Amino acid sequence: MLYVTLVLAIAQASMVAVGADMTTACRLLAESIDESGELLTQQDEIYRRALGYHGDADPAVRATAPAEFEDSYDLMLAVGTLFYDLMSELSGYSGVSAVLQEIKDVTEQIVEASRACIDYSTQAIAAYDEGRIEDQQRLGVLSSEQRDLIGPLNARMLELISSLWAMLRCPDLSIEVPGDVAADEGASFDGIEVTWTSSENADGYRLFRTTAGCDNRDPWELVADDISADETAYWDEDVLPGETYSYVLEPWVGSRPSEGGDTFYGWYSQCASGYVKDVPTAPEPPALLASDGDYEDKIRIEYRLEGASFFNLYRAEEGSNRYQFLGYVYPSSDYYDDVPPEAGTAYSYKMMARAAGCSGTGCYTDYSEPDTGYMPVVGSPAAVQATDGEYPDQVVITWNAVTEGGPWTHTVERAEAEGAFEELDGAVGLSDTTFIDTDVVRGEEYSYRVFSTNTDGPTEYSESDSGYVFDGPAFPDPPEVTASDGEFEDKIRITFALYGASYFNLYRAEEGSNQYQFLNYVFPSRGYYDDVPPEAGTLYSYRMIARGAGCSGTGCYTGYCEPDTGYMAEPEE
Repeated sequence: MLYVTLVLAIAQASMVAVGADMTTACRLLAESIDESGELLTQQDEIYRRALGYHGDADPAVRATAPAEFEDSYDLMLAVGTLFYDLMSELSGYSGVSAVLQEIKDVTEQIVEASRACIDYSTQAIAAYDEGRIEDQQRLGVLSSEQRDLIGPLNARMLELISSLWAMLRCPDLSIEVPGDVAADEGASFDGIEVTWTSSENADGYRLFRTTAGCDNRDPWELVADDISADETAYWDEDVLPGETYSYVLEPWVGSRPSEGGDTFYGWYSQCASGYVKDVPTAPEPPALLASDGDYEDKIRIEYRLEGASFFNLYRAEEGSNRYQFLGYVYPSSDYYDDVPPEAGTAYSYKMMARAAGCSGTGCYTDYSEPDTGYMPVVGSPAAVQATDGEYPDQVVITWNAVTEGGPWTHTVERAEAEGAFEELDGAVGLSDTTFIDTDVVRGEEYSYRVFSTNTDGPTEYSESDSGYVFDGPAFPDPPEVTASDGEFEDKIRITFALYGASYFNLYRAEEGSNQYQFLNYVFPSRGYYDDVPPEAGTLYSYRMIARGAGCSGTGCYTGYCEPDTGYMAEPEE
């Protein structure tokens, strides 16, 4: 009934990816056609059922026909209201006002004709029951004749809606939509392959994606706009683990979209969602520390190995980007001893890690932040270290004394910015190997060096080291932690808020115990951590401390958060 052919053609596509790249007007029209199609299908079923009751030999059955006709009429009124609302929504679009007015007029005529048809059918039943119509079969014939009054109106409505669809420049339904769209679900670490079957009359496709799901009505991201018609797959490598990506294809004919000519677009394909394989226990870029003159025969590089299969270690002279690969470093040790070419020269070290149990290019982290270290020249103070933002009002300088030829006294010199080194007040003739500099200003960075003196005279200067007082970002509040209570049979999920933190330290203890065990570092890339405790059904307590983002030193940690308890459910028997 009515324009059901067009309704079904558009309704099958109208709810697929309407948010990808379609105008609001087309979406509104498609949604109205879709909803009216459902209403008209119901109306047609009820009306046909009413006609059957109308012509039934049983008077009791015939008596139910008027109520069925009324239900049919109510659905026609709902269709009319739907299109009245649509006319209001589209009234602001230029050039379509005349078509909108005629659609409104034809809708009103259809509703009036339906009312007349229903009234006539009701009167025909009464006429038959009163003996004014002798042939029972004429009941249905009369109603059908009355119903045929709507036929021309239906045809005109179909023409009007088709015209409106074209005027609003909605997608060309004659362009065949690519089918069988599918996206890899965890097949690779490096990307997602999207596949489809080709359209017979399209010249090419555009591919869109979103991370908001197939029902997303906001704009979708255009991934590729010049996919050839003979291609049936696309490799999307710009993806992240933990994200689900939804894809639709839009066929086109004419000029390639990138050429700016006449291009005509069809409707969108079905939506398919995919994701990359999660990197198992993916590590963050490793944190490393190179020794500053602590050893006379080597530089020791220490690092954190959580979640890594192995590390690649590189070295360059300080100030150079020509890093040399030194070797693979495995989790069996937490340090690597390097014998550099020269003592007294500062070298820069950096690493990247490969996730444990993972293979492929997507399994490697970025390079770590580099750290410099040196092997001392024997005969001068070594391993000078100045604190970097660990204290708000002082810089603490420490060093290793010369091991031979003592006794020694020590003198500390300081330089500001590009200035010259000068002796510090109170830092001359020291017997200790620690000096606290309190004549400091927040925001300033200072360089320190040390020389030692015995009865034979002074040594050479040590290597310098820079230091500063804390002037970092605001600390985060202690994190809020929630542990799951029996929601999983294979883990306890700990969720937390990550705002303002660089990373968290996570601890666990059995409830009632203060013997908390360090579990792991937790980074802002996820909002939860899954722990497999020793026993199911046992209550465990979890707590955290956070380190301020962009901050280093002991002063950057929050206090412990309030603990929360959780447990792992016992498997059902």
